[in-house]
Amino acid sequence: MKSQSFFSLFFYVLCIGNLCLSCKQGEKGVQTFETINFFASYQDKLPLSTFVDTIELIPLETTDENLIGEITRLVYKDDKYYLRSTTGMRDGKLFVFDRTGKFIQQVGYIGAGPGGYNWLKDFTITPEGEIVIADFPRLSRYRISDGKFLNSMRVDNLGVYEILYAGGNNILALRGSPINHGNYMFSLIDRQGEQLPLINRGWEEAVKCDAMNNWRFISQVDTCYYFNYCFCDTIFWISQNLEQYAPAYYIDYGKKKLQEIEILPPEEGAYNQKVVYAFWESLKHENDYLTTASIGVGDNYLYIGSTDKSHNGYLTLYSIKTKKSFSTHKLIDDMFLKGNIITITGGRMPKNMDSNDILWEIEPEILMDGFKQYWSNLSAPRREAFKRNYSEWYRICTALKEDDNPVLMRIKVKSF
Repeated sequence: MKSQSFFSLFFYVLCIGNLCLSCKQGEKGVQTFETINFFASYQDKLPLSTFVDTIELIPLETTDENLIGEITRLVYKDDKYYLRSTTGMRDGKLFVFDRTGKFIQQVGYIGAGPGGYNWLKDFTITPEGEIVIADFPRLSRYRISDGKFLNSMRVDNLGVYEILYAGGNNILALRGSPINHGNYMFSLIDRQGEQLPLINRGWEEAVKCDAMNNWRFISQVDTCYYFNYCFCDTIFWISQNLEQYAPAYYIDYGKKKLQEIEILPPEEGAYNQKVVYAFWESLKHENDYLTTASIGVGDNYLYIGSTDKSHNGYLTLYSIKTKKSFSTHKLIDDMFLKGNIITITGGRMPKNMDSNDILWEIEPEILMDGFKQYWSNLSAPRREAFKRNYSEWYRICTALKEDDNPVLMRIKVKSF
């Protein structure tokens, strides 16, 4: 009863807070709405030195117990890397590595027994020393120190894309299918499994949100949260107490902005997933467009991963302080393995930010091929200079094998 009273009061406060969407820009508690112009500083090939200070390579130890498919979530916490590895977005496993990439443990297992999960959608880490895993239809908790399973809680109609810890043992969840939940995009889940629906942006936006499961749509900093959703050009800010939300950044895709598509109205009592299919069919007839697939927000920078109609990838980096940005489809290494080009794809995008560092993985074969190409063009004196100046790069690149686990890149962003 006490929990229900709290949620009723919370819902009333949140409804009042949501009126801040109509507040004047810059009013206390609401961020100023800023525009990030994708094409203003677009370069098809962008030199790393434009925004990179240093890159630390962290090879993830490879064992028979921790073979990684595709890294779809990556979190750095208390000198450990936590990552969700999947095969084609399914069969998720949660692995833990130390600061140097040494394998520590797998948390839980794929299975139906205690401590198992059938479909690991996402995970978050709490200050109380717990790892919370979202697995349809439940939330499971594990002790962070040793991965021991603690308990599991069934949550009715739990279908989420992503989760974050929201304080007070509550979990903020981005719904996977808001059209089936009154068009609410989020729910706040308490320790008893009760859900409070949050943020209703209407039927049309709920359909868009329902259309695709991308890499990362919600991000958290010390003072607030940020979120985006499918086919939406706006990044929204949510206050730390979840009482307000407002547009924070508009992504101006210019000539590649997706035009408004007519979305069918809901039919009472009907299976409305067909509206989502109709939306997808309409997209096939659109000209080329860009849409946001991933966001990450740090202390001074944010990145935006975008894809076009053909699923080519693009990266935008934005300085929160100077309001400058860079966008690109390819990165040219003019600092380390000079001359090599990394093409950004729909699956090859940054996975998170840690303070002002971008966390990104790279496939071993890309790093190996890049090193071989660069090394073959060096004279003997320049090879010796590379060994001295970039000893870790040399050690890692010469020790890698094609079937090794990915290498993490910790990219320290310089001021721009």
